[in-house]
Amino acid sequence: EKGDIDATQFDKRWSDKSPEELFEEVVKIKPSEYDLVFSHGDYCLPNILVEENALSGFVDWSWGGINDRYFDFAAVMWSIGYNYGEEWVNYFLEDYGIENIDLNRLKFFQMLNEFFQQ
Repeated sequence: EKGDIDATQFDKRWSDKSPEELFEEVVKIKPSEYDLVFSHGDYCLPNILVEENALSGFVDWSWGGINDRYFDFAAVMWSIGYNYGEEWVNYFLEDYGIENIDLNRLKFFQMLNEFFQQ
């Protein structure tokens, strides 16, 4: 039915939770403030253009706008892990210049993404 959340589509990290349980956890760890930036909104590997081993652009800006930078981090880190393996996520963090990632903020946006990726 349109609008229903299919928990069978959740990432393996949350596969033991119902949509209601996951939402309750999202609410519990919601950040008290946000680090707002211009966000791509769907920052994943298929939307990143590379030419001659260099970033050349981005496509699919339909979700672009103001958001917390971790919204994009959550999406791209999942995409890198899914496509290349979790060990490649650290290379992204290094190249991006992130030394101390806020794991609670990241988890919030990772869980929140489950409700948008259906």
